[in-house]
Amino acid sequence: MKMYELVETANSAGFQHLVSQYLCLHNGETTWTVEGASITVQDARRRTGIPADARPVRYLVEHPEQGWSFAGRAVWRLGRLFEPKAVHNCIERYWDDREQYGDDNAIVAAVNEWLKAL
Repeated sequence: MKMYELVETANSAGFQHLVSQYLCLHNGETTWTVEGASITVQDARRRTGIPADARPVRYLVEHPEQGWSFAGRAVWRLGRLFEPKAVHNCIERYWDDREQYGDDNAIVAAVNEWLKAL
């Protein structure tokens, strides 16, 4: 496995931690601020292969100070992230908001540092 893939795997685990510990959907909020990042959640289109009572959502995480953003998806069911987490709860895309990182590896690494600090 390449270093980029290892960091992306760690980021997915960090995203799952972020979502389950900080962004629980029980109170109906749609925006949060966590460690300098603005996070917006919205309901997502139905995904195939999940139960009818599961709730798919999308998250947009934007960190203006660090100049990056990422989008992730999660599926909630019975107040918990739906299993298998690696399939249903992951980061889908990264952005270099200020074109300062130069390549995907640097953006993924910057997001990784932020997630590790949570």
